[in-house]
Amino acid sequence: EIFFFESGWILQYFLSKFIINLSLFFNITYKNLNGFFIYIIFIFFLFENLYISKKIFDLNKKQQTWFLIILVTFPGFSILTSSIMTLHLFCFTSSLMGIRIVQEVDNNYKKLAGYILIILSFGFKPLLVFNPLLSLCYDFAKDKKYNLSNKTIIILILAIISFSFRLIFPPTGEYAGHNPLIFFQDNFVKNFLSGIYYYSSYPGISIILNLFLIFILLLL
Repeated sequence: EIFFFESGWILQYFLSKFIINLSLFFNITYKNLNGFFIYIIFIFFLFENLYISKKIFDLNKKQQTWFLIILVTFPGFSILTSSIMTLHLFCFTSSLMGIRIVQEVDNNYKKLAGYILIILSFGFKPLLVFNPLLSLCYDFAKDKKYNLSNKTIIILILAIISFSFRLIFPPTGEYAGHNPLIFFQDNFVKNFLSGIYYYSSYPGISIILNLFLIFILLLL
């Protein structure tokens, strides 16, 4: 408990506590229940990605099938089966689902649920940038031009508030300095360039996979 609150991973604490309590209630091991939980979330994750492939990228059925095959077999997703990564998959799925609901559903109560999912997704910090950009992609898919809709503006405001909350309440105690924001460090430029150098393999892998996907789609 101390780790989660001092390090800032508050949502992960409640998510882990929820799964632990369920495992005790149903007399199932945490490992098995967490694996089932991940399986269910991943199904929703695939559904949301399939929706995006149709709505934003306008892929046909064959292209959608290949897209899902490549997505499911992507080696990086094996990391998400770890119990410590459950939060990341939950937040990512909440992000995709929340933005779809906000952008596509007219019911105000469902929209509110969508915004709540988006707020929960900010427990995974990279989504502070991803969520507004994905919402902007929905705007473009509707109007074929980059205009900020009121929905995207609200999501952007929520992201700024969440980011500000992270600045006001940074990790404390033994975890002070945990996952620091390099933009506010004296050696920001050095750390930024070092990050590009050491993690340059990741974009390389993404580029290769994307080129392979494009090649497959062109053959269809």
